[in-house]
Formats: sequence, structure tokens, C-alpha cells
Amino acid sequence: LTTFIVIGIVISLPTTLYVFLKNANAMTDGWTDYTQITLYLKQDVTLQKSTVWVDQLKQRKEFERAVFISPEQGLSEFQKKAGMGNILDDLGSNPLPAAIVLTPTQKYATEENLQTLISQFETHPHVMVAKLDFQWVRRLWAAIRVAETGAGVLTLLFALTVLFVMGNTIRLMIEDQRREIELIKLIGGTHGFIRRPFLYMGVLLGGGAGIIAIVIVAIILRVLQNPVNDLFSQFHAQFTLKGLTTFEHLQVLIVGILLGWVGAWLVTTWRLRQIRPE
Repeated sequence: LTTFIVIGIVISLPTTLYVFLKNANAMTDGWTDYTQITLYLKQDVTLQKSTVWVDQLKQRKEFERAVFISPEQGLSEFQKKAGMGNILDDLGSNPLPAAIVLTPTQKYATEENLQTLISQFETHPHVMVAKLDFQWVRRLWAAIRVAETGAGVLTLLFALTVLFVMGNTIRLMIEDQRREIELIKLIGGTHGFIRRPFLYMGVLLGGGAGIIAIVIVAIILRVLQNPVNDLFSQFHAQFTLKGLTTFEHLQVLIVGILLGWVGAWLVTTWRLRQIRPE
């Protein structure tokens, strides 16, 4: 029972981390809606040319919206957000250029596609500066990639931990039945014959630990759902934590069984070579 629980907890740790990363990726999928490309136009681009180009951009499949902002609208919005009142009116002329704000569709709102679009717009004759309002999303994705790499390393370490715990448990079982093993060897029992019940026990321990890990992950998600709802309610949004799918449940179970089998095989092979009938 102790081995079941210990190995189940160990398997549940990388599994829980995987579930958190999956939910983090699900959350960022919706945040790409706030990604925008801002094109600041050159001063010699007329209103007619700008309007024609905006209509052309609206027809492109990469963009969900294309909004033209005149220099006057840009100045008014800047004054409102900066809280400067009418101070900028003393400048005599409007220093802000016209701009086009593009909102990409979710399909094209990826880092690679957006960088490609920016490169195209930077060489366009109408564009003075092309700016990608994507830095915060890029930093978030970079953090998720770091977490995914760390999760891979931790998963490897946890797998080794399971092998050692499983191996130690099987080793104790072998020592407990050492006399029986010596007797079987004396009457001609092969290593494969002696090893088989220990492999069955490794599979049983690994499979049971996998089931315990699945239950632990489900409990963690159930406990965290209310705090997550409270957090997202502050942003007038709602998010439901996604648990393991049926296929992922099967994967956890298979991983537990494989780790149990491998751990039992390694230890029994090593110990049976050392046990010699006296």
C-alpha cells in the first residue's frame, strides 16, 4: 500500500504539471484576440490611398478587422489617454501620422505568421513604421516554453524516481523469498520462470500507482476550480480547468505499467544473477 501511494504521488506530479501547461496554452489561445499590428503611414499618403488600402486589407484572410485612424483621431485619443487636456493644441500642427490597426484572425495570430506579416509591411511604400503589439504575448509564450522544457526534465527525474522505488520494493520481495528462489534454481528453474511473478507484481504496482495518480490529479483540479473562477471573475471572464482526456488517462496508466515492468525486470535480472544456491 505504501508503494502504491508513493509511486502514485510521484507519477501525479509531472501529470499535474502537464495539465497546468495544457490549461495555460488553452488560456493564451483566447488572448491572441488582443494582438494587433499598427501601421503608421507616411505623411505623403493621401486619405484616398489610405481608404483604398484599408478596404484591400479587410479582404485579406489574415485579418479579422482593419481600422483606419486619421491623424486627428489619433491626437484626440492620445490626449484622452495621456490626460494632457488641450496642451497639445499649442503645437500648431499635428505631429501624429495616420495609422491602420490590424487585428489578425486567431488562425494567423502566431508568432511566426505575425513576424512574416511585419516584414512584409515594413517594406510597403505606404508604411513608415510597422509595430507589433505582441511583446507581452511573446513573453508569455517564452515562459510557457521554459516551463515545458522544465516539465520534460522533471518528468525524466520523476520516472527515474519511480524506477528506483519500484526496484527497491521488488528487491525486498526477492530477499524475502530468497530461499524459495534458491530451491527453484536447484531443481532447474530458469531465471525467466523465477522473474515472471515479480514482473506481474511490478505491472500491478505500476498500474495501481497510475490509477492513484489519475485520482490525485482529478482532486487537485476540483480543489482549484473555485479559486480559478474567483480569479477570472475579476476580469469579467470565466475559465473551466481542463482535466485529462480518456486517451491521456490511458497514457498515464500505460506509463505506470511500463515503469513498473521495467523497474521489476532490471532488479530481478540483477539480483537473480547474484543469488546462487548453496
